[in-house]
Amino acid sequence: MRPHVALPIVALLSSMAGLASAGTISSAPVVSFWADTQDACYVRNIGARPVSVNVQITREDGAAVTSDFDSCNDGPLAPGTTCVVLADRTVTGFSACSATTPGSTKNLRGTMEARFNFQIVSTQDLR
Repeated sequence: MRPHVALPIVALLSSMAGLASAGTISSAPVVSFWADTQDACYVRNIGARPVSVNVQITREDGAAVTSDFDSCNDGPLAPGTTCVVLADRTVTGFSACSATTPGSTKNLRGTMEARFNFQIVSTQDLR
């Protein structure tokens, strides 16, 4: 291969490798048959370095939910800490949570919960 052709190919492959390292973990949908339910999505960094995460709760139609409380999207998640996104649900149905990071999800763990009257009615792990 000629050198002037090889250089762009190497640059392209290198940029693709950077994109491949980004990741998302997400939950299966949690259901609530009651209105006035609260959704809670917890994400924990079990690694030794801070991790930037974008945590979002979505409804069954795919629409993003405006959170009532959010300790996840303010900055990097410190090692050994857990953040939470809370959202009040005014209708019955399904919702899910996802956590996206520019790096690997290897050290992220998470749980999505639907609660009614302070009782967990449905829960799913983020995978």
